Amino acid sequence: MAGKDFNFEEAGLHARQLILIGSAHRAGTIYALAEEAGLNTLVRKLKADRRALWIVLEALCPIGLVEKHNDKYVVSSRGKALFLDHDNSNYLGDSIPHLLNIMKSWLELPEVIKTGRPGMLKRSTDDLLSFIKAMDSRPQKVVDEAVELCRNRKKDAKRVLDLGGGPGKFAKTFLKKVENVVLFDHPKVIELAKNVFGLKDLKGITFVKGDFTGAGFTKNLGNFDIILMGNIFHSLSPEENKTLLQRIRKITNPGGVAAIIDFVRGRSSMAELFAVNMLANTEGGGTYTEAEYREWLIEAGFGKIEIHDLTPGTAQLITGIYSS
Repeated sequence: MAGKDFNFEEAGLHARQLILIGSAHRAGTIYALAEEAGLNTLVRKLKADRRALWIVLEALCPIGLVEKHNDKYVVSSRGKALFLDHDNSNYLGDSIPHLLNIMKSWLELPEVIKTGRPGMLKRSTDDLLSFIKAMDSRPQKVVDEAVELCRNRKKDAKRVLDLGGGPGKFAKTFLKKVENVVLFDHPKVIELAKNVFGLKDLKGITFVKGDFTGAGFTKNLGNFDIILMGNIFHSLSPEENKTLLQRIRKITNPGGVAAIIDFVRGRSSMAELFAVNMLANTEGGGTYTEAEYREWLIEAGFGKIEIHDLTPGTAQLITGIYSS
């Protein structure tokens, strides 16, 4: 949207609506409305204040997420698609609580602009769960598309590393195509992936706990045909990204693929604004151009670089082939 067309009143309205929706979702209101219910029933179910719940429900109706029939409320068909139907291509549900956390960090931007450092908001276990659930809400068709593109570059791939794989959505999808997938992430995230997102008993998946920013994280991992790095590069500085690729090269089989999913400046409509999110939440993160990714990959020993716009075009997949 061009600056001259920016409507402050409309933007303010949307911001308030997002906070309302996110708050209702976090309070459990959306799930409680899966079946039609009256206000008194909802108050008991949610252990909520009657006046507060009524005001929120009435405000959700004009937005089109809740419907009211004879003094009973229920999630609308649009609301179900967005918040209750995990298989719907428009599903957003579990990304909404994470959006509230993002808004908190953005409110610290005045100080961040002066210091260049993220704020000092205390992060809770619930915040981490919200973040991982937001990752898991990525549409499956986008995951399928990225996995297929990676496989096209290494058709005989047998072993995959899902680095910083969070809830394991990519790992599960790769597992349909290859013999073994290693999911590497921080200890708390691995526990969530196993116990909350149902990966614990999956055959063919190996869990490794660690910190991929550490110098020795590749030790004892073995080598891989495909190494996927999603939701990683935007959280790191350019120098950290260069170093990561240098380390990744050491565990990539000849002819193997380094695959990066991110918002690429100059191609993604999200890239510039997402960089602000990294400014508010990381020490040196940002979003980067195609030229930068090509430079880092080539310096690390990867060639035949390709870049694809993932549906609907907001994120990109960058891949390179390692030639020893």
